[in-house]
Amino acid sequence: MSKNRLVVKRFLFYTLMFLIITIILIVSVFIHEKNLFRTSAYITTHLYPILSIVILTFVMLYATGMVSYYRKRPGTWRSFNLLQLIWYTFLSVLIAYGITSIIFYSNRVGRSILLYNFIILSFFFIINAEHFLKSTIRNSTTYIWKCNKITPEELSNQYNIRIHNIRYDLSPEDVPNNNIVIVYDNENVIEDRLFMEKLVEGFPAIPISELIELEAGLIPHRFIGEFYRISDFTGVKYFTDGTKVIIDFILAPILLLLLFPLAFTVALVHKMESPGPIFFKQLRAGKNGEPFYLIKFRTMIQNAEKHGRKFASENDPRVTKIGRIMRKLRLDEVPQLINVVKGEMSLIGPRPERPEFIEKFSKQIPYYKLRLEIKPGLTGWAQVHYKYTGPRIEEQIRRLEYDLYYIKNRNILLDMIVLLKTVGVVLKAEGV
Repeated sequence: MSKNRLVVKRFLFYTLMFLIITIILIVSVFIHEKNLFRTSAYITTHLYPILSIVILTFVMLYATGMVSYYRKRPGTWRSFNLLQLIWYTFLSVLIAYGITSIIFYSNRVGRSILLYNFIILSFFFIINAEHFLKSTIRNSTTYIWKCNKITPEELSNQYNIRIHNIRYDLSPEDVPNNNIVIVYDNENVIEDRLFMEKLVEGFPAIPISELIELEAGLIPHRFIGEFYRISDFTGVKYFTDGTKVIIDFILAPILLLLLFPLAFTVALVHKMESPGPIFFKQLRAGKNGEPFYLIKFRTMIQNAEKHGRKFASENDPRVTKIGRIMRKLRLDEVPQLINVVKGEMSLIGPRPERPEFIEKFSKQIPYYKLRLEIKPGLTGWAQVHYKYTGPRIEEQIRRLEYDLYYIKNRNILLDMIVLLKTVGVVLKAEGV
């Protein structure tokens, strides 16, 4: 019941954001037309182009992270400066005007697009819509904390999940209702007789693992084997995995044709800066640990690993100036589409890792090899949520937690979300 409520809250969040976008569009049209009757006629006449603008704007806002149910870190919205706002406004105007003018042949609609985009993007820039709604949701719910494995403070510090209105016991006058949710762990289920009685009475309850999974978008590694079974991450999802193969087969060649000329041109410029081969091949582990050679554009100096293999750091001195730009825009990864076409990788999945690193981390991190249950991806849930992963065990565990969430919950809709978030990473030049 509680899981369904959280899913409903997430749905209501995005529905509310979509309605806000639509209302702002109607207001901007009214400002442009200066008459309620003409506004109604305007919207009726240009219904499909206007609907396309609303959808495209929602996609743009979602891709850039300005509308997102998940928060990567506190104060993310404050990092949007004026230049970023202008950049997103320009892109949104360009896309919306192109759609309405070229596809729908409606130049008149395009005249109010600039005003519309300025209002809507300014609105989401000024207010923290995500924080506002999630705080409203949590402030209206009282959580009864029956969990010994993690405190609310640890939940906030480790997973950035802030819960208000916490109590540790039910009152005699409490009755089952949607404003009271019991958070529990397995120990309390067995030991607390009153808790079991309250569950029978119909109080909404959710295990701590499920709360973290739904709110943070990851599988807590510490709870595998207790709240999760290994079978939750193994096996084939026939419809999802079969559809992914078809999408990879169709979409990868198209993306390769569209992106390769630009990426290759930048790679040629990089060769002028740093002599050496344009392409870079490296042995990686695929599904079930099957080795394959990953293809990338070279971004480092030649013979960058002459002193031994090691992780690339965030400000790695081996990366050239042009190479750093390629990494920020993820242009260096375009040749991996060849690996997708060959069936060695998928568009969406865990990051492909070196076999020697997998062996190293699997000895230190239980269940690490579960990330090999599916094909590695050009992009993935972990890649868009966790910016950089180095050799530290804590970083590898956090990436594994995101990978396991994707493996357990993978579906076509989740893949679409990852693709949209990847667009946002590219637009904001957040690649490493």
